[in-house]
Amino acid sequence: MSVLWVICVYAMCFGDNVHSCRYGWNNQYFLLLWIDNSIMLGGILEYVFSMFQGKFAIITPALIVRASAKRISFKAYCFFIALWGSLVYNSLYHWVCASDSFSYDLGAKSAINFAVGSVVRISASISGLVVAFYIKARRRYPKTVM
Repeated sequence: MSVLWVICVYAMCFGDNVHSCRYGWNNQYFLLLWIDNSIMLGGILEYVFSMFQGKFAIITPALIVRASAKRISFKAYCFFIALWGSLVYNSLYHWVCASDSFSYDLGAKSAINFAVGSVVRISASISGLVVAFYIKARRRYPKTVM
Protein backbone atom coordinates (compact mmCIF):
# COMPACT_ATOMS: atom_id res chain seq x y z
CA MET A 1 0.00 0.00 0.00
CA SER A 2 2.91 2.35 0.63
CA VAL A 3 4.17 1.85 -2.93
CA LEU A 4 0.68 2.39 -4.29
CA TRP A 5 0.34 5.54 -2.16
CA VAL A 6 3.48 7.06 -3.67
CA ILE A 7 2.63 6.01 -7.23
CA CYS A 8 -0.94 7.19 -7.59
CA VAL A 9 -3.19 7.21 -4.53
CA TYR A 10 -1.83 10.52 -3.18
CA ALA A 11 -2.47 12.08 -6.58
CA MET A 12 -6.00 10.72 -6.56
CA CYS A 13 -6.80 11.78 -2.99
CA PHE A 14 -5.54 15.33 -3.28
CA GLY A 15 -6.19 16.05 -6.93
CA ASP A 16 -8.87 18.15 -8.51
CA ASN A 17 -12.32 16.68 -9.06
CA VAL A 18 -12.62 14.20 -11.89
CA HIS A 19 -15.62 12.17 -13.00
CA SER A 20 -18.41 13.85 -11.03
CA CYS A 21 -16.43 14.30 -7.79
CA ARG A 22 -15.89 10.56 -7.27
CA TYR A 23 -12.13 10.94 -7.10
CA GLY A 24 -9.45 13.46 -7.87
CA TRP A 25 -6.35 13.55 -9.99
CA ASN A 26 -3.33 15.81 -10.16
CA ASN A 27 -0.51 15.03 -12.59
CA GLN A 28 1.96 16.91 -10.41
CA TYR A 29 1.43 14.45 -7.54
CA PHE A 30 1.92 11.33 -9.69
CA LEU A 31 4.95 9.52 -8.21
CA LEU A 32 5.29 12.61 -5.98
CA LEU A 33 7.35 14.14 -8.78
CA TRP A 34 6.48 17.82 -8.45
CA ILE A 35 6.34 17.93 -4.68
CA ASP A 36 9.25 20.05 -3.58
CA ASN A 37 10.31 21.42 -0.25
CA SER A 38 7.46 23.89 -0.26
CA ILE A 39 5.73 24.61 3.00
CA MET A 40 1.99 24.05 3.08
CA LEU A 41 -0.57 26.06 4.96
CA GLY A 42 0.19 25.58 8.64
CA GLY A 43 3.97 25.33 8.26
CA ILE A 44 4.16 21.66 7.28
CA LEU A 45 6.40 20.37 4.49
CA GLU A 46 4.37 18.64 1.79
CA TYR A 47 6.58 15.54 1.89
CA VAL A 48 5.95 15.20 5.61
CA PHE A 49 2.20 15.66 5.07
CA SER A 50 2.21 13.07 2.29
CA MET A 51 3.99 10.46 4.39
CA PHE A 52 1.78 11.19 7.41
CA GLN A 53 -1.35 10.62 5.33
CA GLY A 54 0.26 7.57 3.73
CA LYS A 55 0.62 6.07 7.19
CA PHE A 56 -3.16 5.94 7.51
CA ALA A 57 -3.47 4.43 4.05
CA ILE A 58 -1.11 1.67 5.22
CA ILE A 59 -2.88 1.09 8.54
CA THR A 60 -6.34 0.71 7.01
CA PRO A 61 -5.64 -2.50 5.02
CA ALA A 62 -4.08 -3.94 8.17
CA LEU A 63 -7.46 -3.52 9.84
CA ILE A 64 -9.21 -5.26 6.93
CA VAL A 65 -6.89 -8.28 7.10
CA ARG A 66 -8.61 -9.35 10.34
CA ALA A 67 -11.76 -10.17 8.36
CA SER A 68 -9.87 -12.39 5.93
CA ALA A 69 -7.45 -14.12 8.31
CA LYS A 70 -6.64 -17.66 7.18
CA ARG A 71 -9.25 -17.46 4.44
CA ILE A 72 -7.35 -16.14 1.40
CA SER A 73 -3.83 -16.47 0.09
CA PHE A 74 -1.28 -13.69 0.34
CA LYS A 75 -1.25 -13.17 -3.43
CA ALA A 76 -5.03 -12.72 -3.50
CA TYR A 77 -4.83 -10.34 -0.55
CA CYS A 78 -2.18 -8.19 -2.28
CA PHE A 79 -4.32 -8.03 -5.42
CA PHE A 80 -7.38 -7.12 -3.36
CA ILE A 81 -5.53 -4.37 -1.47
CA ALA A 82 -4.17 -2.87 -4.70
CA LEU A 83 -7.67 -2.65 -6.15
CA TRP A 84 -9.20 -1.55 -2.86
CA GLY A 85 -6.62 1.19 -2.32
CA SER A 86 -7.03 2.68 -5.74
CA LEU A 87 -10.83 2.39 -5.95
CA VAL A 88 -12.30 2.58 -2.44
CA TYR A 89 -9.84 4.34 -0.13
CA ASN A 90 -8.93 7.20 -2.43
CA SER A 91 -12.57 7.86 -3.35
CA LEU A 92 -13.68 8.03 0.26
CA TYR A 93 -10.66 10.11 1.22
CA HIS A 94 -11.36 12.56 -1.58
CA TRP A 95 -15.04 12.79 -0.62
CA VAL A 96 -14.22 13.59 2.99
CA CYS A 97 -11.06 15.71 2.77
CA ALA A 98 -10.91 17.49 -0.57
CA SER A 99 -11.94 21.13 -0.47
CA ASP A 100 -13.77 20.82 -3.80
CA SER A 101 -15.69 17.61 -3.05
CA PHE A 102 -19.44 17.35 -2.66
CA SER A 103 -19.29 16.63 1.09
CA TYR A 104 -17.30 19.81 1.64
CA ASP A 105 -19.97 21.73 -0.24
CA LEU A 106 -22.67 20.14 1.94
CA GLY A 107 -21.04 21.56 5.05
CA ALA A 108 -18.87 18.69 6.23
CA LYS A 109 -15.97 21.02 6.94
CA SER A 110 -15.88 19.92 10.57
CA ALA A 111 -15.16 16.31 9.55
CA ILE A 112 -11.81 17.24 8.03
CA ASN A 113 -8.80 16.56 10.23
CA PHE A 114 -5.23 15.52 9.65
CA ALA A 115 -5.76 12.08 11.15
CA VAL A 116 -8.64 11.19 8.77
CA GLY A 117 -10.17 8.99 11.44
CA SER A 118 -13.55 8.88 9.73
CA VAL A 119 -12.02 7.66 6.48
CA VAL A 120 -10.04 4.92 8.21
CA ARG A 121 -12.91 3.73 10.38
CA ILE A 122 -15.58 3.78 7.69
CA SER A 123 -13.49 2.19 4.96
CA ALA A 124 -11.97 -0.48 7.20
CA SER A 125 -15.21 -1.50 8.88
CA ILE A 126 -17.40 -1.61 5.78
CA SER A 127 -14.68 -3.30 3.70
CA GLY A 128 -14.07 -5.83 6.47
CA LEU A 129 -17.77 -6.70 6.55
CA VAL A 130 -17.89 -7.07 2.77
CA VAL A 131 -14.81 -9.32 2.81
CA ALA A 132 -16.22 -11.46 5.62
CA PHE A 133 -19.57 -11.91 3.87
CA TYR A 134 -17.96 -12.59 0.50
CA ILE A 135 -15.39 -15.13 1.66
CA LYS A 136 -17.72 -16.98 4.09
CA ALA A 137 -16.45 -19.51 6.64
CA ARG A 138 -13.05 -21.18 6.52
CA ARG A 139 -13.18 -24.34 4.47
CA ARG A 140 -11.05 -27.36 5.35
CA TYR A 141 -10.13 -25.83 8.71
CA PRO A 142 -8.38 -27.06 10.92
CA LYS A 143 -6.93 -29.72 8.62
CA THR A 144 -5.56 -27.21 6.08
CA VAL A 145 -4.29 -23.83 7.21
CA MET A 146 -3.68 -21.08 4.67
